[in-house]
Amino acid sequence: MIIGHQKQRKALKHFLEKENTPHAFIFHGPEKVGKKSIAFDFISSVNGIEEYTQNHPDLFTVFPEKGEIYIHQIEEMVQRASLKSSFLRFKGVVIDEAHLMNTEAQNSLLKTLEEPVGDTIIILVTEHPFMLLPTISSRAFKMGFGFVDTPEISKFLLKRGCSESEEIATLSCGRPGLAFEYFSDKEKRNTEKERRKEFADIVKGSVSFRLLKVKEIAKREDLVETMKCWLDYLRDDLLERVKKRESVKNMVGVIEDLEDAIILNRKTNINIQLILEKIMIKL
Repeated sequence: MIIGHQKQRKALKHFLEKENTPHAFIFHGPEKVGKKSIAFDFISSVNGIEEYTQNHPDLFTVFPEKGEIYIHQIEEMVQRASLKSSFLRFKGVVIDEAHLMNTEAQNSLLKTLEEPVGDTIIILVTEHPFMLLPTISSRAFKMGFGFVDTPEISKFLLKRGCSESEEIATLSCGRPGLAFEYFSDKEKRNTEKERRKEFADIVKGSVSFRLLKVKEIAKREDLVETMKCWLDYLRDDLLERVKKRESVKNMVGVIEDLEDAIILNRKTNINIQLILEKIMIKL
């Protein structure tokens, strides 16, 4: 199920028609907008099969293990990709959250990109392409993916019998993958609505109130999900301000700081509470 990204899908179709498909791609863009689904669909199309199946001997998907992609995963992928294809024209490799490859894993992948292994197509899927080595980025065809229009998501959900299509589409903030999750999991949807309400109260509160809330929230297990919710709230607010032709300079800075905080939170030696306190003061 793919929604939106007509321009990107047209470009990929052009590669198929001209039979000049690059051996490596970087699909980059926000989380859950459909990058991985399109990667699977493209590799299936290249090989003339209906569906990308995880257990197919010629298709491999690399996922992070405990928040990281290690060299042994890349080495295993390279070894399997080097074998002669059993059934398909092209072996297909999708590396999900490729930015989570550690340095050793990236260097191992680089060797493969420098000397492509047989008829193999490798697609790196990431929301943070700047975390990839420049030498990797320079050896792959980069394709960006953005948010999908809310009406398009709503229309898709409505066709599938969703009576709350507009609410879910709005809550998903342009992410079809998230919309599917909210459609199938009402509890998750309600949790997100509660997070948004909480953040709206924080934004309206005094600086001292914001700092007090941050101290509490920084200790939560769902901190990353909470920060991502804040990011969506602020992006929506940014768009509203743009429509009203209001100043957005400060808001852009806050959004950038929050994006950095989400990335930095992976490092155990980072004082995330201090970072969030600085963001709250800027609001």
